Amino acid sequence: MIPYQSNSLICFLSEQSGVPKDQIYSIFCVLSSIPLSLFMYLISNPTLRLYYSLICGVFLQFLVYEVNIIHLFIATLFTYTFVKFFGRKYSAFFVLSFTMIYLASMHLYRMITSYEVWDIRDPTGIYMLSMCKFSFFAFSYEDGEKDDKDIYNAHHRRNKIVKLPSFTEFFAYIYFFPTATYGPSIEYVDFIDFIYLNKHYKKMYKTKNIKLGILRVIIAFIIIGL
Repeated sequence: MIPYQSNSLICFLSEQSGVPKDQIYSIFCVLSSIPLSLFMYLISNPTLRLYYSLICGVFLQFLVYEVNIIHLFIATLFTYTFVKFFGRKYSAFFVLSFTMIYLASMHLYRMITSYEVWDIRDPTGIYMLSMCKFSFFAFSYEDGEKDDKDIYNAHHRRNKIVKLPSFTEFFAYIYFFPTATYGPSIEYVDFIDFIYLNKHYKKMYKTKNIKLGILRVIIAFIIIGL
């Protein structure tokens, strides 16, 4: 049974607001990343931060998409396996081709079986956003063997991946819990710097940054309310 169908709080909020239960459930899953982020703030060990991100991301995805998360797992496993065993040269082309074909087949299946029917468990939305991550990663990994002078775009130079990440690092990137249910997509380099507290993330634990973060959350809620 779908979790939100029998949840008393979800049912109550739906009755009072007139908003469908599945949409309230979606909002709940998105907002739950805020308290989860506060707990992650207490973790400074990179390995624990990786596993925490991975476990929370898989859990949130399962709450929303249930067994349909298998599609994202297949694409994630293919992407990592291909770049690991076939190298950099053709990784971007084949990863993008495979994920696009897989996505097209998912859309085609949905149009045949449930055309114009809304279902919160439809995984094509999060798959499309994750496709951006697959592409970011594959193209950045391909750029990793090039000299900076051969990469003309500054953004690409900054995000090139020189060393292949571990299995855990890659999966934690794809399932990073703030982006696990409805996005957005982020670059792998940004993610790994956040996990290991590199570059500007070193300053994240300063008091003024904590206060600024809380202020931005409050402002975000105000904007959503308006």
